[in-house]
Amino acid sequence: YCIVTILIDYNTLAQATKAWLLALPGKLIPSYAADGKNVSAEPKPKKKHQPKPYEQMTHPGEAQINVKVVPRHCISVPGLRLFQYTAIDEFSCLRFIGALPEQSTYSSADFFRKLWFARRGVHVECVQADNGFKFTNRFSPSKKNLLTLFEATAAKLNICHKLIRGRTLTSHNGKVEQQPLEDKKRFYDIYRFYSLNDFNH
Repeated sequence: YCIVTILIDYNTLAQATKAWLLALPGKLIPSYAADGKNVSAEPKPKKKHQPKPYEQMTHPGEAQINVKVVPRHCISVPGLRLFQYTAIDEFSCLRFIGALPEQSTYSSADFFRKLWFARRGVHVECVQADNGFKFTNRFSPSKKNLLTLFEATAAKLNICHKLIRGRTLTSHNGKVEQQPLEDKKRFYDIYRFYSLNDFNH
């Protein structure tokens, strides 16, 4: 038997194969530039999301609710954590704030029950919040059809809970989302808090 050993230059073979394929009609493989980018493939135009125009309120009664962590630099007690809940009426811009020791559906419901808008003549008909689990189970994989305590409280008070589109806080919940920036200038950079009662009073 005669054994023949063939040495193959794989770079040369690859170049020859590519040249042969490029010579075929219709170009079976794409063309690449020197930097490796595909120059033959045409980029597909991306569809831009067209946000709905902001719906201006014509009367008081629709409130936005949000919760933010109180910055640690203005809390004087080590280990103390505070969460600022904010509710604002879209039409009148009347605002109600309060601190709670945690952000949960229980805290959200507790804050919701304490809203004093009625004392100022504002009857809340609808409330809007983000899609966090402290407000809704909308995006929960296992509790999607289970009402949170916040949603149950709204239903008990005959107040509509308005859901917003995901990842659109600024365009749909913008008024209340901008409040922490104002709070930072008004008192977060000035005051120090020693307890939950100190913040709320």
